[in-house]
Amino acid sequence: MEHLAWPAMTLILGLVFMLLFRKDVSSFLGRTQKIGKDGIQTSFPQVQQATDKESSIEELIKEFSSVAIREQEDNIKKELEKKGFQHPQDKINLLIRHLAISQLAFHFERINATIWRSQILILEHLNSREAENSESIKSFYDYAAKLYPETFANYSFEQYVQFLIQFDLIRYEGQRYCITNLGREFLVYIAATGQTKSRLF
Repeated sequence: MEHLAWPAMTLILGLVFMLLFRKDVSSFLGRTQKIGKDGIQTSFPQVQQATDKESSIEELIKEFSSVAIREQEDNIKKELEKKGFQHPQDKINLLIRHLAISQLAFHFERINATIWRSQILILEHLNSREAENSESIKSFYDYAAKLYPETFANYSFEQYVQFLIQFDLIRYEGQRYCITNLGREFLVYIAATGQTKSRLF
């Protein structure tokens, strides 16, 4: 856990990359001719690749630049040196791991802002079982709807459970519901961050 000190910065970099480079990535994939042991071969000249790459990096740096960001960049560099990460690939691997963690944390915070208590109880219920049928899962919905009839008056069970499916917290397979790896990780996350179930519905 000592290597998880910079999630906010890696999250920002990941979001920035996806927003600014999505067109470039699509164009790049469209020009890809071959992927093999020697790498990726594309249809545009090598000089053009280098020019576009340098231009994109410069635009990214200029677009998202502030005193606080530059200070954080310096802190990251110092932390990498302090921990002995000298090889470029080691740094890349570590920062990719931090980015993955930050993206999950961002995703979990989005879920946590809107998920209901009864839906968390469903995740906990499925976490200790291989799978459950619709009747078993619907019992959580029915109980919450009984306590808060006005809230659930125009919110069907299908909509209620679809929330969990759309966020990839559970799956519906073979007429049964089961929790996903992401769903289990979400439970770990809210427990580790001190998130309580003291919420309505």
